Amino acid sequence: VIISSSLDAIKEYKFIMIEGVGNMFDESRKYVDFYLNIVNPNIKEGSRFDSKSHKLKPIHTAMAGDDIAIWLK
Repeated sequence: VIISSSLDAIKEYKFIMIEGVGNMFDESRKYVDFYLNIVNPNIKEGSRFDSKSHKLKPIHTAMAGDDIAIWLK
């Protein structure tokens, strides 16, 4: 596990997990091919994620308890 304020280390790996929202998503776009987005029905107002505005295509969805797992490419 690497905890860092920089994304430089991810260039060395083929499978990575990034946790974050907003700026973290924008910064990771140049490194990441697929995303697994976990959506909770209790998401707070203003935290909406719109895959269409980022030109991502849903490739699979599944329920994970009360959450929805969405794989995006």
